[in-house]
Amino acid sequence: MKRGNMTESNETPQPEAPKKICKKCHASIPKYSDTCPQCGANLKPVYKKAWFWVVIVLVALLVMLGGCTAACSKSVVDNTNTISSSNGSSSTGSSSSSASQQKYTVADEQIVDKGYGIYTLTGTFTNTSGKEISYVQLEYVLKDASGAQVGTAYANTTNLASDTPWKFEAYCSSTSDSAPATFELKDVTGF
Repeated sequence: MKRGNMTESNETPQPEAPKKICKKCHASIPKYSDTCPQCGANLKPVYKKAWFWVVIVLVALLVMLGGCTAACSKSVVDNTNTISSSNGSSSTGSSSSSASQQKYTVADEQIVDKGYGIYTLTGTFTNTSGKEISYVQLEYVLKDASGAQVGTAYANTTNLASDTPWKFEAYCSSTSDSAPATFELKDVTGF
């Protein structure tokens, strides 16, 4: 219908689509665009980017690994003694003089020449901790008559029950022409 000069239209105005401003080129762009149609800038939020989630996972793994390492280190420290034995004499596992607090004893240590520059250090390790030791390792340093180090010997075992002796044999190949004359028990580790 016409009324004078005016024409009536049945058309309603369309609402304008929501817009946002590109952070790179400052163009007005559709609000839900992941890229700017003008400059091609990536407009995804940080939490929608793949690298963000990779970093989150790596940080979580590092935190878990750090917690596990701390727990394992505490377990080893709680269950480990360090003892020394030099010139072939053995000593017991705890610095305390009370036998009830000793975690182990080491006895009957001796160097055996196997020939061809191979030596073993044998002895008896006894678990006196009152509980099973899941893993134990002995580390010896072998020295020649002048006191120079000529080798290192290791022995280890698992699941050593309480009050159980372990007859160990730690192998060493000497790197010098001098035969080992003495030894020193440098470390006993375990958990």
